[in-house]
Amino acid sequence: MSLRVLAAVLGGMLCNAVQAAVPLPPPCEQLYLAVDEPLLDAAGVAAGPLLQALEKNTGLQLHVRQESRDAFDAGVLDMWLAVEEGSGDGPQPARVLQPPVWQEQLLLWVRTGELSSLESWPQLDGLRGGYWAKQQKAGVLQQVQSLVRLEDLRQQKGADAALQALLAGEIDFFLADDHDRKGALQQARKDGLIEALEQPAQIRSYHLALSRQSACHDKALVKRLEQALKKAMRKR
Repeated sequence: MSLRVLAAVLGGMLCNAVQAAVPLPPPCEQLYLAVDEPLLDAAGVAAGPLLQALEKNTGLQLHVRQESRDAFDAGVLDMWLAVEEGSGDGPQPARVLQPPVWQEQLLLWVRTGELSSLESWPQLDGLRGGYWAKQQKAGVLQQVQSLVRLEDLRQQKGADAALQALLAGEIDFFLADDHDRKGALQQARKDGLIEALEQPAQIRSYHLALSRQSACHDKALVKRLEQALKKAMRKR
């Protein structure tokens, strides 16, 4: 055997020995999760920075996989981002982790000075409200139908269109979240053109969920993840 061949063989053996000596992370130090990108996009939440913060604060390795409710229910996927608390629409069975990743406060928006008080809900009978298709699909209208007469609502193309209709006097109010701090809604509020009722029509909370069927589901992991979530939320 030539020296070159012998060196190659020895080198391969040494490489294999080194690889074998490097321990793999314990199974529950690696978690697999699904990310509901459309839901996060609609909320203006970036999954990347949040997952990076969770990895940093927990020391866990998080791997994103294609979402599948069956896989989550069976515990093949350990976590799901994100689940609406109390909706019954998210993957089941799920352990909802605290604090929420984000919250939506559905507020009633009107032209400035239109209401005598912003502290209590006004009588909306006969007033023209605006809504858009996305709200209808999300079930917003059904959830506030005790507060708003649905027959008085006018469909708009979107939130910006509803804002313009409100400013033009074509509608008298609309319901919208205020999470977009840089959007047209907040600019109009900053300019003193519109104002919102102090009492939300609805508060919706969205959470990171842990599958109860996950082999890694235990009190220690829940505590570890929730502590990391608290740190991540404080820095947002």
